[in-house]
Amino acid sequence: MLMLLREGGWPIWFTLLFGLAALVASTRFARSADRRHLGLVIGLSLATLFSVCNGVAADLAAVGHHLNAHWNSYFAAGGYQSVATVTAQGCAESMSPAILGFTLLSLIWLVAAVGLERAARLD
Repeated sequence: MLMLLREGGWPIWFTLLFGLAALVASTRFARSADRRHLGLVIGLSLATLFSVCNGVAADLAAVGHHLNAHWNSYFAAGGYQSVATVTAQGCAESMSPAILGFTLLSLIWLVAAVGLERAARLD
């Protein structure tokens, strides 16, 4: 988890914040089984999803900027292999917001499914 936070950079904190807020909201919905609370779960889930997209895009942009800034030194150090290594590592680290965000979204909607089941029984 700490590795994901470090590799994700500053955008991952928004994903974590919105995801935890949505998890709390889905827990409240599951406990109450009141469909009026479902809107907050949906809204915060969308905020989490959009922050995942923002995080991945920002991280990929950072990789591109880093490669452009150090392009000549990478070729001097090892040619194409060095560029490919840096690019692969950067792309792998850029997936950190997606890994964290999609895991949180899975948990959010697993909990929300319990609330939906309970609400259906009450109707």
